[in-house]
Amino acid sequence: GAGEFGVEERRRVVAEHMVRQSKLLSAALIACVRCADVRHALSLYRHYATHAPHIVAPACLEATIHACRGAGLLRTGFELLIRGHDLGISTPASLLSLLRGCQVHSDTTLALHLFSWGRSTALLDRAPPGDQASAVLFLLGALLPPNGRLPSVQALEVALQLYESSRTALRPWVTLRLGQELALAFLAAGKPHVAKAMVARARAEGELLSPTPAREQAAIASLYATGRLSHAWDVFDEFRSQRELPEWRRVSMYWDGLSTPGRRPIPPGFYPKFKQRTDAARTARAVFRTGGRERATRHQSVDAELDALSRNAVLFGAAANLSRSRSANTAGGGR
Repeated sequence: GAGEFGVEERRRVVAEHMVRQSKLLSAALIACVRCADVRHALSLYRHYATHAPHIVAPACLEATIHACRGAGLLRTGFELLIRGHDLGISTPASLLSLLRGCQVHSDTTLALHLFSWGRSTALLDRAPPGDQASAVLFLLGALLPPNGRLPSVQALEVALQLYESSRTALRPWVTLRLGQELALAFLAAGKPHVAKAMVARARAEGELLSPTPAREQAAIASLYATGRLSHAWDVFDEFRSQRELPEWRRVSMYWDGLSTPGRRPIPPGFYPKFKQRTDAARTARAVFRTGGRERATRHQSVDAELDALSRNAVLFGAAANLSRSRSANTAGGGR
């Protein structure tokens, strides 16, 4: 009995020690993020990921990728994300942080690669609807920047393949937004035949890609300014015919019920006003409405968490001790 108690006690002490070390490493990495010191963040993370991977937590990977994003080292962050996935510490927050960086830097190629990788590893498939909506939003932001610059037709075709492969894996309401914007992007790129075929194919499979009237009017004004409106009327006629169907609903009205077999979609105004907006579908809709500023999603609360941890003097003091201890060990030959 005494021997078993001693073994359990040692296990508990070792587990607590690992937790403390993981917190110290996370605090040290967060300090690097706050100081915009990506070089030391990468050095710390790579050292412990190689020599002590058992203390490297998902928060450590998220902080390091956040530092890479701030320095514009998006491809370095992607390499860390791939290795982190092999270690089992990759999270949707890390992927979304890089996608956000692609949007900021208008890196269309990497955004498409990241989204495809997230699908191939099922990281996006298992993510909450709010995170899936943010991924689509950031992908569209990288594909279609606000300055009006259009991506290449090849990039749009790759995005179209991602849309078609994601329709059965991601939430229907989320992929609907991606399909709508891609159809309008093909019109803006002077490929109305591709947009028409895409809309017709989606309708045959039960998805109506007609945008809201306001979004349609904005697209018409943009096409008129570029002289490409005359070739797009067939697609807009299809959009209007879809909106006349009884099953068509504005995407901003509801999404609840579409993912539950045998359950009819819930009409607008069904929920009482006092109902807390905590269900997953409304969270995803809020991400689209607020342009990705939904605080319920994990990746968009990173800055707030960094502020909270940066005020913890004990953790940062311990993090400094950890860094000094590592430097001393290196200088002393690893004793």
